[in-house]
Amino acid sequence: MLLNQDLKVVVVLSTVLLIYGAVWLAIRQLSLNKKQRMLTRYSELRKQSLELQKITSNYILSEDVSDKTLKEGITCTDFYRQLKQGHVANLSVKSLQKIKHSNNLLLLQKAEYRLKSEEQRLKEARLLISYVLAG
Repeated sequence: MLLNQDLKVVVVLSTVLLIYGAVWLAIRQLSLNKKQRMLTRYSELRKQSLELQKITSNYILSEDVSDKTLKEGITCTDFYRQLKQGHVANLSVKSLQKIKHSNNLLLLQKAEYRLKSEEQRLKEARLLISYVLAG
């Protein structure tokens, strides 16, 4: 009788451990997929940022418009500086490596928030420079 109860306990514990392990593996896989998508997005935003900096720099140099006002209180040079500062602060290789080698969920959530903010900032910057180049 005691042996039968011990066997039931072992079976129940084994089942619980098996379920826990399966859930843990599923969550880990989702986390890895999310992290990989974030790294891909990070790389894409880095490229966009560098391209936008290049376009802005070429515009400033070719048209000699460093002091031209793009929008209220912001000159072409200020705009270019802001692009570079945003890139260094949010899209540096150092930050990329930090994300790549971390499994800290809080760090990854912060990085995702920064990427969303940077993506929006780049979208607005792209619209502004497109408007300036067209006109």
